Amino acid sequence: MLVKNRPRFLPAVPHRWLALAIGCAATAASTFGGAVFAAPSPDSQTLSARQESVLVPELIREAQSYFPKPGRLTYYPEVMEVWKVQYRSGDHKGAAKSLNDARRYVVEAPNSPSNKDSMLRYIAETQARYGDVKGARRTVDAVVRPLDKVLGLGTIAEIVAKAGDRKLSRRLFSDAQKIALANVNPVHRGNSLSYLAGAVTRAGDLTMAREFAVMIPDDRSKSQALKNIAYLQTEAGDLSGAKETTDRLPGANSRGVLLKRTAVAKTGTGEFDVARQVASAIEGTDEKAYTLTYIAEKQAEAGDFAGAWRTAERIWEGDKSNAYGRRNALLSIIRVHARIGNVADAKKAAQSVSDAWACGSVLASIAVIQAKSGDGGGAQRTFADAKEATDAIPEAFPKSAVLSAIGRAQIQAGLPGGARENLLSACRFAATIVADTMEEVRNKASVLREIAMAQVRMGDWDAARESAAAIGGTRARRIEPSFANEEPIGDIYEYERVRGETFESIADEQVAAGDFAGATRTADAILNPIHKAGTLCRIAQAQTKAGDTSGAKITLDRAKQTTE
Repeated sequence: MLVKNRPRFLPAVPHRWLALAIGCAATAASTFGGAVFAAPSPDSQTLSARQESVLVPELIREAQSYFPKPGRLTYYPEVMEVWKVQYRSGDHKGAAKSLNDARRYVVEAPNSPSNKDSMLRYIAETQARYGDVKGARRTVDAVVRPLDKVLGLGTIAEIVAKAGDRKLSRRLFSDAQKIALANVNPVHRGNSLSYLAGAVTRAGDLTMAREFAVMIPDDRSKSQALKNIAYLQTEAGDLSGAKETTDRLPGANSRGVLLKRTAVAKTGTGEFDVARQVASAIEGTDEKAYTLTYIAEKQAEAGDFAGAWRTAERIWEGDKSNAYGRRNALLSIIRVHARIGNVADAKKAAQSVSDAWACGSVLASIAVIQAKSGDGGGAQRTFADAKEATDAIPEAFPKSAVLSAIGRAQIQAGLPGGARENLLSACRFAATIVADTMEEVRNKASVLREIAMAQVRMGDWDAARESAAAIGGTRARRIEPSFANEEPIGDIYEYERVRGETFESIADEQVAAGDFAGATRTADAILNPIHKAGTLCRIAQAQTKAGDTSGAKITLDRAKQTTE
């Protein structure tokens, strides 16, 4: 049923649009018990020719006559497109009037306060975007709930700042802050201040943003706000301002994470001097060493070898009493040395390290660099030096770990003969590890799995199976917890889990290589019947795809027997 007092120009609106508006409202009413009005924007030329307001409120009222009682109207953003068309067609005065009419309609319409406030905020944002800041402020003033009022003012202020009026923007932000501190419920005050800090940051007023951020009561939200501000300050080249902001972060770790991220970003854009300056401000020795090494490596890749060495030397500026950090710094410098081509100096420095575990590992890294640069003979000599360094390691776990690292490095360097020998040696030492704690159980299992998978990459299936089998342990022993929060657990569970996963991985690789018989032998070593059956089923599936249907049937029968 149409409204009786139809305006004289309403028939000019396309009939199909009117029908859509009413139909949409009626459909939404029947679905949700209320109405969502969303009509497509009419052609802008029609509006321009008539130079008259499109009376969407009248259309809505007409559609409302179809609502079930009690009706509820939700004023959705699609409606705003009508007024945007007026702006685009040049009728700014008419559009501004329509937006004011919309504000009055929303205030008077029967609806919940939350819906009204959301609608008013959207109208205010539209007014601000199209230049009617005074109208936007009047619309926000009509918002009832303090939190929505703060969000509305923040949005308007951000739009005004981006339009170039910094003075008015600061005044609006200041008004929003006062409302947040005085009227917003304490439960939501932190969220409102966090939003304002983000809006001011996006508006580019980083000094004011920091003032807002430090007022946020929640440490997590405060940290995030301050990090965003400091990152933008760094991007703008304001390193002193960024440092002042990071100094307000709760905890050195938060500052370190931010500085590290900033340094890495600057490295990516080739601003190595700035990146080095930022990284030098990191308090943690290890994090500083890691970040500076990353910068140095990127400089070396860019051909700036002298700059790479200067960056690496910054690592020495850490705490000289931190032996662990100093050792890591030394190893980092050695790797950079090798990366930029100073292999002789790198080897000399590596062999001066008193820690045989570290020495062997870093020599293996140097050998890979030599091999990739074409110095095969030099790589073999360096691998020999790395293996010699392991002779000084008395404990089985670190010795096996270093030999495994050397073997895997030799695979990378294209030296399978030496890799095979070192991996077998690593397996022999790892098998002798006595696991008295959960940590030792995990160490033994992880290094043997690492060895087995390296042997798989070379196609040494039998050796890989032997390494996986060595993961097994003494079932009778009870493993006491290494840490207070761990429950005592039998080593059988940890060993068999890792061993089973390793055998499954070996079998899958054999299947990929077409060695179905070998994969079946590997699957037979899996103790868990469900995992064993699953592996056999995958083998049978691959056999079927390869055309070996008889072999697939035999494998499936074995899988069935496993579960019986």
